[in-house]
Amino acid sequence: MYSKLHQLVQLLALSSAAIRSVVAQDNTTDTTTSNSTLAALADGNAAFMADIATTDPGLLQNQTIQGQAPKYLYLGCSDSRVPEGTIFNAKPGTLLVQRNNGNLFYTIDASLQAILGSAVYGYNVTDIIVMGHYGCGAVGAAFVPPPPPPVDAAMAAIQNFVDPMRELYRTSTREEVVELRDTLAQDGTATLPGYDDPGFRALVEENVKANVERIAASAIIQDHYYSFGENQPVFIHGLVYDVSTGQVYNLGVSVGPDGVPIPEVPFPLVS
Repeated sequence: MYSKLHQLVQLLALSSAAIRSVVAQDNTTDTTTSNSTLAALADGNAAFMADIATTDPGLLQNQTIQGQAPKYLYLGCSDSRVPEGTIFNAKPGTLLVQRNNGNLFYTIDASLQAILGSAVYGYNVTDIIVMGHYGCGAVGAAFVPPPPPPVDAAMAAIQNFVDPMRELYRTSTREEVVELRDTLAQDGTATLPGYDDPGFRALVEENVKANVERIAASAIIQDHYYSFGENQPVFIHGLVYDVSTGQVYNLGVSVGPDGVPIPEVPFPLVS
């Protein structure tokens, strides 16, 4: 059981939970020689402070006083290889962020509803970004059937999150996904396809598109669009990240209020 759980967790590429710690140390402490498992993070924080003190010395103090004013809401995957701040070379205060396994949006998720409402009405964001990534383990888990019961709490939680991916995989009519589905069915295999497999990449893209549609159809966005004359227009974009190159691509599925031109999305259009 736990071997299967470990394999699935590896497949999903679950990111670590957010780490919060207070490190009490004097100025002579050398974190690079520390035996702590958090040493790399402490070193990174020191480097971050040194860099921002040089490149934008007043940023953090100003944001402390004035508060945050992000222009973008980012819904991405928890995968540790897809850090939104690094990918966009963004400074603190640029992105309002929500991440989960597979960059999924569902109206029954109270956390997602709260962040969407805050973004649209609290911070007046201009753009909502749904960004998937090729090689996504949560999407890849759709190719693997669920384990037979009984399952423990951890496995059940993972399976519940993977189920929507399996449904998308089962019902997709996109040519590349259909071909892969048929091939795996004929071979009797249930394994994760290769990173560059066209069907795998297509399912990643279809998952992003599906979540753009869910956000656009949500009551929060529909209410905002209905009264957008009183509010700033909000546009929803579907992007995909290539882990192997660092390039972000535009899926060409942007949505906005009726009658309002979609602004340019300055990323290469996926072929």
